[in-house]
Amino acid sequence: MMGTKTVLLLAVALMSSACATIRTVSSAEMTSDAIYVGYWEGECKPVLGCGVGDGKVKHCRVNDDNSLTCTEQEEVSALLSRRNND
Repeated sequence: MMGTKTVLLLAVALMSSACATIRTVSSAEMTSDAIYVGYWEGECKPVLGCGVGDGKVKHCRVNDDNSLTCTEQEEVSALLSRRNND
């Protein structure tokens, strides 16, 4: 049978391991020459799940070869940031 210290060490190891940045698209709006993409970005850990993240917006243009060139809309993303809205 595992001792209490071993169980606690395993729990701490699971909670502190492998943090990953996750992005989830929440909306996209097309205009005649661009795409605006709204997404959530936050940190997720195994067992604990995802914490509070921030909303962000990118402006993307379609290139002649059908690739996208995107730039973050910093002013809009700053308005959506929880750090500025606390």
